[in-house]
Amino acid sequence: MPTAGERCEHVLEAIDRISAYVNGSDEQAFLQNDVLRDACYYRFVVIGEAADCLCRDCSNEISQLRGQHPGLAMGLSFAHKLRTRLAHIYHHVDPTIVWATIQKDLPQLRADIIALRSLLP
Repeated sequence: MPTAGERCEHVLEAIDRISAYVNGSDEQAFLQNDVLRDACYYRFVVIGEAADCLCRDCSNEISQLRGQHPGLAMGLSFAHKLRTRLAHIYHHVDPTIVWATIQKDLPQLRADIIALRSLLP
């Protein structure tokens, strides 16, 4: 089983890959490109699975970061919920919401995960 630190690295790698995948694309290109969406969806599954484990395994560290990174716990929870939707309720995924998540939420989640990683061995 991966350590919490390794799971943080998995999340960061997945975020970086999503960023690389969509680099130079706009929302319309994302919506029209099945391969691009599928690649991003898979990386969100990785993020969500790791996020669920981090919520369970790092509750003390997440609490320590609450003042400086108040959205960390919610971001991890949202990531897991998105993973569940992509994996189990795939027929009701709105790609415009996924695009908005990439643009608005991933940069903050990345910063929060870096902070969490700094507290782990």
